[in-house]
Amino acid sequence: MSKFASKVVVITATAKELSKQGALLSLTDLNQDRLAQVADECEKLGAKDILQVVGDVLKQEDMKKIIKETADKFVEIHVLVNSAGVAPDVLLSTFTLNQFDRCFNVNVRAALYLTKLALP
Repeated sequence: MSKFASKVVVITATAKELSKQGALLSLTDLNQDRLAQVADECEKLGAKDILQVVGDVLKQEDMKKIIKETADKFVEIHVLVNSAGVAPDVLLSTFTLNQFDRCFNVNVRAALYLTKLALP
């Protein structure tokens, strides 16, 4: 049996490999249609149960909602996969502070805050 069988896994991006291992998934995306498509693929690959949460990891209230809805449905969280990330496609010489702030907020701030929220 897989080490992820029947384990609750919160994922902020893709989840296909964990689906094959029978994980219980909490999936998050900004786009409901894309989220539903990924959830459908994960179900076909073997995910035992899937929670879909539309949310933006740039928004503190959405991050709280992601963890709360997951805990409400599954009671506990065994794994948090902070895989949402962005990188501007610009030269360093033209990189703006707004672009830096967005990168930092998605790639670092959101990961740290979601981890804090997911602690038992």
